[in-house]
Amino acid sequence: MKRSVVVSVSVLSGVLGQAAHAQPDVADLFADGMVIQADRDAPVWGWAEPGSRVEVSGSWGESRETTATDAGTWQVELPTPPPGGPFEMTFSDPSGSRTIGDVLSGEVWIASGQSNMHMRVRYLRPQYRGVIGRRDAIATSDDPMLRVLDVQERVSATPLRETNGTWTKASPESTGDFSAVAYFFGRALRERLGVPVGVITTDWGGTRAEAWTPLDDLAPFPGVADDVAAVRAMADANETGDKAPAGLNHNSPAALYHGMIAPLGNFAARGFVWYQGESNRQNANEYAELFPTMIGAWRRDTANPDASFLYVQIAPFRYGKETDDRTAWVRESQRRSLRVPNTAMVVTADIGEPRDIHPRQKRAVGDRLALASLALTYGVEDDSALCPVPRGARRSGEGVAVAFEHTGGGLVSTQVSPTGFEFRTADGAWHAATAEISVDRVMLQGPGIRDATEVRYLWSPYHVGTLFDTRSLPASPFVLPIE
Repeated sequence: MKRSVVVSVSVLSGVLGQAAHAQPDVADLFADGMVIQADRDAPVWGWAEPGSRVEVSGSWGESRETTATDAGTWQVELPTPPPGGPFEMTFSDPSGSRTIGDVLSGEVWIASGQSNMHMRVRYLRPQYRGVIGRRDAIATSDDPMLRVLDVQERVSATPLRETNGTWTKASPESTGDFSAVAYFFGRALRERLGVPVGVITTDWGGTRAEAWTPLDDLAPFPGVADDVAAVRAMADANETGDKAPAGLNHNSPAALYHGMIAPLGNFAARGFVWYQGESNRQNANEYAELFPTMIGAWRRDTANPDASFLYVQIAPFRYGKETDDRTAWVRESQRRSLRVPNTAMVVTADIGEPRDIHPRQKRAVGDRLALASLALTYGVEDDSALCPVPRGARRSGEGVAVAFEHTGGGLVSTQVSPTGFEFRTADGAWHAATAEISVDRVMLQGPGIRDATEVRYLWSPYHVGTLFDTRSLPASPFVLPIE
């Protein structure tokens, strides 16, 4: 398990100002055993003496040159080969050269979020009990073509440039310490695509989306304005050499973006995998705008505006004495974020645990994410690989019809009729509805439904989904106005 390290802004200048070397200084992502995104002009960067000439070459026959800037930074875009390897990469400047080996070209994904992404394959402690089937998963995990780099946990008031991580091959000795969701996602991609896969994990338990979002992008959210100003003051103090103000923590605005996303620079990757949301229950409605803002910022800052973004809807869980609907609104905010192009959402309505916020069926989550990527990103599955989501609700005869998409030809129920549906009447009261499936629709009935204004499904902190598609993928919880 990785160790949490809080980085003081007063020492960042020593990290950022590395300009004197005995050989080319390269970002630590580019190291022995790395996986580089295949078939891409991949950015490669580092530091050198201002004005010096830098060359980067790959043993697959491509090379690029550039001149270090006045600030001592350099970057090239190196064409990468089709999936395969191992290869070597060599970096040269007037001070010398260095070579990294065992480089694979393949599919690269960045996996991030809070504790349900952080949860490891193996048992760590009662809070992280390991996944169901962990012993077999670890024992059968030997695959040198599947590699993971885990970014060290760090907070910062200004962007850092190093991950402090190392590329590690999947094996019975290493896999237990991998993020379970990330590992099973990568494993499923390996099985279906048959190419090398690299996953960069950058996660921290109990964290809010604000901490993973750049400061400038948080301007539309007044609830964090004071905290944003405090982080800016810390950054300014660092630039002027003054002593920073205390109090930066892992949920400060942009603290994890600076410490754990910025070091990835614009590293070439196919897309992102995200599992977070539980810590944003206090501002669940705002999350519907905050989360898409974060997605846009990540895509922009990695120079990949069309990158696939796959995410997990938070799982059912009994939140103590919680009786309001904040958890349901987080899920609804996540569902509404599907309006962002090139996104897909994995639903976990059927695999929650009432007393464990870290459900152990992580293989199902990873497999569902992989299915979504195979449809959204790789085009080797049709849209029935995506979880069913509602298209809308309309009056139909004496009842209401809720239409779904991504049903794979039809909806099914684990019971005689699906449960968990409700309708709201004009007086604001919610009533249970009876439901019947009609191919890709659910027909709702109940006393007073002719006057209903809204319908909803699984609107509670904890529940067990009963509505699925023909591939056994669960339908998303939702609330909808009746058109």
